[in-house]
Amino acid sequence: MRNGRSKSDDGILKSAGTWINIATILIGIGINCQGQPGDFPPEVRDILVTLAQAAPQPVDNERVLQAVLGELERLLARLSAGQRQALLEEWQALAPLRGARVRVPTPQGPVLATIEGLTPEGFLSAREDTGQRRTVVSSDLEWLSGSDSV
Repeated sequence: MRNGRSKSDDGILKSAGTWINIATILIGIGINCQGQPGDFPPEVRDILVTLAQAAPQPVDNERVLQAVLGELERLLARLSAGQRQALLEEWQALAPLRGARVRVPTPQGPVLATIEGLTPEGFLSAREDTGQRRTVVSSDLEWLSGSDSV
């Protein structure tokens, strides 16, 4: 890391003075398998849910991991087979995003926006209250209720 940024540039990593091509994607997925509301800090107790809370039987972390990896493998096979658009459409149908109100942090300060869907590349597309369309590549969005403001 250098100045809070990694030494990577468009899929190429400089390591030990040598440039190498990277053919790997790092995906971060967080799944709260265990725990009850009292186990978590007060500020997240009302929004955090674990599988243990929702499941009618005990949760086996290893089985959850196997299921997630199996599904990722299936989805990657579909992506490799050229089914990107179908996957995006399925994801949008399952995720209730369209019309959701969000606060998007920007270098100029937070802006309010309404989610419109996904771009063909799979990024989030939102319309700011000013009317400007914003593509959100990476951000910590804040999901708002109807009365929140900047």
